[in-house]
Amino acid sequence: MRGVEAAVESNLAPVKLNAVLMPETLDELPDFVRLTRDRELHVRFIEWMPVGGCGPRPKGGAVLRDQVVQRLAEFGDLKPEESPGGWGPARYFRLNSHLGTIGFISSVSDHFCSQCNRLRLTADGRLKSCLFSDDEVDVRPALSSRDWEATAQAISSSLGAKSFDRNKVGRQGSRTMSEIGG
Repeated sequence: MRGVEAAVESNLAPVKLNAVLMPETLDELPDFVRLTRDRELHVRFIEWMPVGGCGPRPKGGAVLRDQVVQRLAEFGDLKPEESPGGWGPARYFRLNSHLGTIGFISSVSDHFCSQCNRLRLTADGRLKSCLFSDDEVDVRPALSSRDWEATAQAISSSLGAKSFDRNKVGRQGSRTMSEIGG
């Protein structure tokens, strides 16, 4: 929380806080809601993604967006809200007259493949066009040699490989999230 306070005091904006949805997150909802009441903090709940052998713990252990929305109804009405800034897959809502927002990144329950604009650069220099795919483009040689034309070509190739395939969601790639950079 000291880091969050420092970001707010430094006038960084927007300040977004990500929380991966797990069963215990439901017990912490009042605390997350409280964070958005008097400050322009943007709390974003991310569904636990089955990537690289990790996924919802026991069967039925996943917490999905609709469960959280249902619990948030205890605190008032959620109204759709524009993104506080930046590009990405989160869908935002405002609770009553709170200054901050609550967002959801619902890659499991509400696929956004057709709107995804993300690439991931792995620690070993490969671009992934989708977390759920093993397709990668090796950009390390171009980056190491500072060949910006080859780097741009690698990025273009990776973007061209984006399939916007909702059927990939739920499949487990061979890399773990820590190897991907997530």
